[in-house]
Amino acid sequence: MSAKTVLHRLAHDVDNTKRGLYRDCLQEGRGQHPLKVALPPFTTPSLFDQVQNKPDVEEDLRKLRKRRLKERGNAVFIPPRAKAYLQASGDAISLFDLTERIQSFLNSNQKVMLLLGDSGSGKSTFNRELECSLWHTYEKSKSRIPLYISLPVIERPKQDLIAKQLRKYEFTESQIRELKAYREFILICDGYDESQQIHNLYTSNHLNQVGEWRAQMVVSCRSEYIGLDYRDYFQPSNSGQQSEPPELQEAVMALFSRAQVENYIEKNVATKAPLWNAKQYTDALDQIPSLQELVKDPFLLTLSLEVLSRLVDPGYNLEASRVTRVTLYYEFMALWLERGKRHEGFVQHGIAFMKDLAAAVYENQGGNPVVEYSHFKDQGTWKKDFFSRGYEKRLLREACPLTRSGNQFRFIHRSLLDYGMARAVFEPQKSKHQREYQYRKQSRHVEEAWIQLSTLISRITRKAT
Repeated sequence: MSAKTVLHRLAHDVDNTKRGLYRDCLQEGRGQHPLKVALPPFTTPSLFDQVQNKPDVEEDLRKLRKRRLKERGNAVFIPPRAKAYLQASGDAISLFDLTERIQSFLNSNQKVMLLLGDSGSGKSTFNRELECSLWHTYEKSKSRIPLYISLPVIERPKQDLIAKQLRKYEFTESQIRELKAYREFILICDGYDESQQIHNLYTSNHLNQVGEWRAQMVVSCRSEYIGLDYRDYFQPSNSGQQSEPPELQEAVMALFSRAQVENYIEKNVATKAPLWNAKQYTDALDQIPSLQELVKDPFLLTLSLEVLSRLVDPGYNLEASRVTRVTLYYEFMALWLERGKRHEGFVQHGIAFMKDLAAAVYENQGGNPVVEYSHFKDQGTWKKDFFSRGYEKRLLREACPLTRSGNQFRFIHRSLLDYGMARAVFEPQKSKHQREYQYRKQSRHVEEAWIQLSTLISRITRKAT
């Protein structure tokens, strides 16, 4: 029996209640009767999607968002300033808020933002903070997906870059195809120099071409790694000619101002509760001339807050204290190793291990900071000397400032690799105790050698690749 027939009978029924039901059905806006029932909204991957065999991606994106925010934790972050390009003036008038500039870029049609800066200037910290801020504002099925990519840990990033990172996060091939077809990304590519690239990752990955991934890219690189023609390695124009307006933007990380340093100290003390209070740190900055310039570098500021109480006593002859970049790194290494100390002399063994590893990384893989080790495949290679399962090697490896992701190892910061290499090249030939004493005494010469060596290695590596 058709609905039309039912309504016709209701209209002429002798029962007043049934005729009233008929009249209500003719009026819109009534939803209390069986003939006016609306279907409930879909709750899980929709039935339509299931019929089409479309994979669910939002649940896995939700898990990824939760994981990445947890990994970031309550890290101390001070919004950095930057200048427009390498040759631009670094005076306060020329500097701008980097966070605001990046947001303006993301709201534009421009495709690539190049973030330059010296080692330790805060590029990676900014990139991780950017990823987290984008995850915080992410809206299901609407927002572009932020994807942080550490370029050194991606094998051959010049091709299939996004898919390789998604596989690391355990997305399935069907999910990857779904994301490629229907979603857009914000790629945050960290460590272009550490991956020793000579390819334009935007063009080699065919971003925003028909049928390819749709994405904006933020990519960071150490300033000393690039040459005069560096824009060719980042310019998104496929024709080799700049478009109007230019699709490549750039920013160069600036050193911290005194206000930023004090702000960082206050946040660090509140978050980590170190041995000193904020006033003791700022007093030390005022009274140790050599320290005032060092702490403008964010990574050296972090090291200073870790080890300053080991180097000087607060309020005691601070003006005569001589703190160098090298002494900060040495004390940081000693502190890190002492936390995992098992026996007398462990710090010296740990520093020797770090120096030998740094030298081996440069000798055997041209300074590429990521070491991939397979217990079976790498038997008999140089890697076995550092990453084998032996108790002593494992103890040293776990005590050193290394980070591990699966079967990949690297120093927690690139500058620690360069520091180890400088120490391996310049090391007074003394006994262990004499060597450390002599090392501290000659720290100025070591620092000069370190700076020259790291710059030279970057240039040589660049030309070699």
